[in-house]
Amino acid sequence: MWLVKKGQEKLGARLVRYADGCVILCRGNTARILRGVKLVFDDLGLDLNEEKAHVVDTHQEMFYFLGFIIGMKRGIKTGKMYTHIERSKKALKHVRSEIKQLTTERYSATPTEVVILRVNRVARGWVGYFHYGNCTKAMSSLRYYLGDRMRI
Repeated sequence: MWLVKKGQEKLGARLVRYADGCVILCRGNTARILRGVKLVFDDLGLDLNEEKAHVVDTHQEMFYFLGFIIGMKRGIKTGKMYTHIERSKKALKHVRSEIKQLTTERYSATPTEVVILRVNRVARGWVGYFHYGNCTKAMSSLRYYLGDRMRI
């Protein structure tokens, strides 16, 4: 789903983009790279949203992109730094809200098979998108939530 343009390393940065969102990965010299990105965007007739554009040191903090939270963490066993990717709390809250809406009383007259098909469609889509990264806890939480909602 994420596209990494390998030829875009003239500025010493990598561009990761999806639809109208992008992340620029680089080490140091962020001011120069940000100026270069602005020039490239200007040449393409694109505007850089100054409110959303910000520099993040992933060793110090994490950032949100496409429903994921991304940052650097130290491994418990090895002690080495690795890129930690997990789904955001907002994404889990959203799918739970959709499932709750599909299993409310207003659907009580709908045949159970139809409700199950609708809920499965939502759950499979979410799982298909968020299966990447560190998602074991999120998937487990969603599985139990689905069981509870279907029993209701």
